[in-house]
Amino acid sequence: MACALPKVDLPVCAIFGMAGLFFVWFGARPKRAFLLGWIAGLLFFSITASWTGETAGALIAPFGFLLVLIPSALEALAFGLAGMLTALAWQRARPHLAPLAGAAAFAGCEWLRSSGPFGAPFEGISTAFVSTPVAPLLAFVGSFGTTFALAVVAAYLAHACSPPRTPPALRASGIALLGVTITLVIAWLLWPARNIPTNSGMTVAALQGNIRQELKWSPQAFKLSIERYVKLTESLAPAHPAIVLWPETVITTNLNMDPTLMITFQELARRVHAELIVGSLQLVDGSEYNALYFFTPDGRLDDVYRKRQLVPFAETLPFPEVLGKIAVTSLVSRFAAGDVDGVINANGSVVGPLICWESAFSDLAVEDVRSGANLLLIATDDAWFGTSAGPYQHAQIAQVRALETGTWVLRAGATGISELIAPNGSIVAQAPLGTMNAISGLAGVSPGTPYVAIGGSVPIAAGLALLYIGIGVRRRRRYGGSDYEHGERLSRTFERHAYNVLAAEPAAGNRILALPASGIRTTINPLRKRILITAACLFLGYVAYELWLAGEDTITPPAANGPLHFGEGTVRGEREGGHSWSISYEKITSDANQSVLQIDGVRKGLFYQKNKPLLEFTAEHAVVNVLTSDFSASGKVHVESVDRKHPRAFDTDLLQWSQATQQLDLPNSTIFHSRSSHGLTTGSLTLDIPTGTIHIKQMRGNFLP
Repeated sequence: MACALPKVDLPVCAIFGMAGLFFVWFGARPKRAFLLGWIAGLLFFSITASWTGETAGALIAPFGFLLVLIPSALEALAFGLAGMLTALAWQRARPHLAPLAGAAAFAGCEWLRSSGPFGAPFEGISTAFVSTPVAPLLAFVGSFGTTFALAVVAAYLAHACSPPRTPPALRASGIALLGVTITLVIAWLLWPARNIPTNSGMTVAALQGNIRQELKWSPQAFKLSIERYVKLTESLAPAHPAIVLWPETVITTNLNMDPTLMITFQELARRVHAELIVGSLQLVDGSEYNALYFFTPDGRLDDVYRKRQLVPFAETLPFPEVLGKIAVTSLVSRFAAGDVDGVINANGSVVGPLICWESAFSDLAVEDVRSGANLLLIATDDAWFGTSAGPYQHAQIAQVRALETGTWVLRAGATGISELIAPNGSIVAQAPLGTMNAISGLAGVSPGTPYVAIGGSVPIAAGLALLYIGIGVRRRRRYGGSDYEHGERLSRTFERHAYNVLAAEPAAGNRILALPASGIRTTINPLRKRILITAACLFLGYVAYELWLAGEDTITPPAANGPLHFGEGTVRGEREGGHSWSISYEKITSDANQSVLQIDGVRKGLFYQKNKPLLEFTAEHAVVNVLTSDFSASGKVHVESVDRKHPRAFDTDLLQWSQATQQLDLPNSTIFHSRSSHGLTTGSLTLDIPTGTIHIKQMRGNFLP
């Protein structure tokens, strides 16, 4: 099932994974089904939510793995409960309706774990299907109703595969699959956003400054953040956007307490003549809020939206009187929650803002759209999760919100993924993860959906509960008692084996139907059970071991209060898109602010793509600015390609890279070599990546690739 979600992205795996769960739940005792479900859930969430400790795990190393393991164990209770309810339905319901009750239980338990102040609505099964023919169903029954439809397919697939595979079981499974298929076809034909135009409307824009999380809250990055986002906003002026959205808390101060900075943003909104929406903090009466500031095109502060749904144990500490006594909880923020909805008039459009975690809650988006919003704004900071699967899952959830509400969604991520999403879930504009970018596009009419009209997920959850009760406990109410349970098992056994019974003729000549000894099936086959539990425990041990190692290897970043010194060693890093690097050095020293690294004696540096080395370089000295990602190398600098067939190399004494301008400069004499030529010498060379141009002065010699 984990393979259905990013970064693997194979949605069909979710159906087969759920089918496997139903296969072991059918016929199992409720307690055993709960245990099997909990183990499966623990594995599923430990894998799919492993990104939650990507950066925060360093703060409690070597116990960072607990940030994954503990929430996974709690969320796995939903799988355990679904398994127990499925097993109960299998005992009490008619055989060919029991899978339907199991599917309702699975989807209902997903709703339970995703709702309320402690809900965690990530890793939803339906989220994996936003780019498949299943997507239109989200507009009618939302994510939980869609999970139910997918669970129906999985449950009846398991029902058809369960021994003895009788014709009635196969017929019931075929009818269920046909019913789901017809439902999907009808949903596609009636889908309000099926023919939505994407080439008309007002221009909206989102910014992505790409400042890493470990730098974001440092004093040095504060000025950089302001400069970078101001420049990105000004670069959008020719496009005349009506709305410019900044990511969550990119201005790391209580903005309302800084009049000078407020004036700066008011003037900026006036210069670009757009509604400027800035992610920052707000301090009011001693309470601090995660907020979005709305500056009108004429330079006024129009409104401030305060985040309503806070992240437990990250932005707020539940039961602070008790848990506050634990030392590690001092790392938890103490934000206050907003208490009003986010529907705001912004430059002629009604928008519904959502900050980060809020975008995962379906009912918050539905509430905004029902209140009149025709554009959903999502400001988020996924830099906490690096280049893991987390930012991709979160971006996928934004597509679910667009499909559920039939509304345009503008999303701004601090390091990505920023995007403009149409009501049909298609991506109109997108900035890749880990890049500095500004996107813009046209946001037109939002057609709405039946899901919004019925009021969101609560009616769907109520329908699932009624369906389960109607199927799963009806006969229990009618007969009741342990005698009924025993008789029901026998009648179930007879029905399932009626097509495989053995006939025997005793001496009297009468034919007697004899049930096989294995026919009374109240639990799964013991051998199969042992195999499943053993495999689950081994895999669980492997996951726990890997998580422990991840916590062990993570070093808590030191405070920025002095220079750093590192002796001889090797550093490695990984970037999005399969790119990685390693540098062997003699010594590293930083400045007092820890923002500039001086590297002496680069003996061997390697750049990789998909684990294959591309470039190798050496240098006497290198300087890296960790805030701006600027890089320079000096002394004897040698760079060569790792290609045996077509080797290329160059030597120089100074190399400079500017991340802001995306330019590579070789200002001094540089000699290029290849196997087919003696060398090309240049006086200076500049490579401009955005324009794809090369400027060369004083060139002599030749260079054949």
